[in-house]
Amino acid sequence: MTKLAAMFAVVAGAAACGGGSKGTTPPGGGADGVIALTWQAKQADGEHVEVTLVVGGTPHVLGKLNAAADDAQGTPRTCDTMPSPAPTSVGFTCGGTPAFNHYRVDLRGAELVITLETGVDGEATSEKSEEVKRIPVKGGSLTVAPYVKPAG
Repeated sequence: MTKLAAMFAVVAGAAACGGGSKGTTPPGGGADGVIALTWQAKQADGEHVEVTLVVGGTPHVLGKLNAAADDAQGTPRTCDTMPSPAPTSVGFTCGGTPAFNHYRVDLRGAELVITLETGVDGEATSEKSEEVKRIPVKGGSLTVAPYVKPAG
């Protein structure tokens, strides 16, 4: 077999076997185009929790939120999803003091855009929104599993 024929056989074999780079297919919806999301929170240092967003089975660590509340210590039990009227947006919040912090996910085209939103209730000038991560996806709407609060 000539070198050219051997190279062609290797390339053709790789293509037939899906020999592209693994992990490059964006997670996303099945036949219905719905992207499955699951929020997770675990105790971090002090009254903070570490938040993970699972997208189509793949976990993405986002960072920490202050989970302290007026009437409870900062634990994953103070966290919950935030309802959204749009099928392309969802939030996750922890705590509940006058100072707020939460993650927001927006489906924009073929990406989930995740932002950290912080501020103090009633002080519009304190509100900040910082992009944390972009995750490529396939699909046109989001479905969010109920957040499971740990026993406590």
